[in-house]
Amino acid sequence: MRPNRRLRPSVNFAEDPPAALAGPLRELGQEIAEAVRFGKQWMGPFPFQQLVVSQVPGTTGQGFPGLLYLPSLSFLPDTTQQRVGMSGNTKEALERNIPYHEVAHQWWGNVVGWDSYRDQWITEGLANYIALVGADAEKLATTCSLTGSLLSERPDFTCCGAGNTVEDAGPLVHGVR
Repeated sequence: MRPNRRLRPSVNFAEDPPAALAGPLRELGQEIAEAVRFGKQWMGPFPFQQLVVSQVPGTTGQGFPGLLYLPSLSFLPDTTQQRVGMSGNTKEALERNIPYHEVAHQWWGNVVGWDSYRDQWITEGLANYIALVGADAEKLATTCSLTGSLLSERPDFTCCGAGNTVEDAGPLVHGVR
């Protein structure tokens, strides 16, 4: 019986040996540690005894008490990220915004929650704001500024797609529909 050649792993270890992953993992760990330090300055003592970080498929993260799920792409070297088509904004979000956002959820969402789904937007808004302020404080890129980040995000905040306006969605307190 011959092996099925179509079932090869998508990572070529001749080009991306496991040792090459050490650098990106170290950088990601440093980014998360910086986000925690920043969170302590802005929001007080870290609310849990430890913070475990794991990967989850896709491009979004999630924060549970003492646990961060970050997108799998966050754990890959730059060359592999480029090979899968990641560009400037996506890469910037993975490297800065998502870690700060998910770490902020350790306080906003895990310690301070909401009474009903109608109030969830408050914790998301605070986590987004902390992520932007944290990225601004870190200034990883020369174009990084809080004002610049808010201006670049504005179309996402004010448009609901398909010709709808943000007003068409109704009040924030009606929650996600």
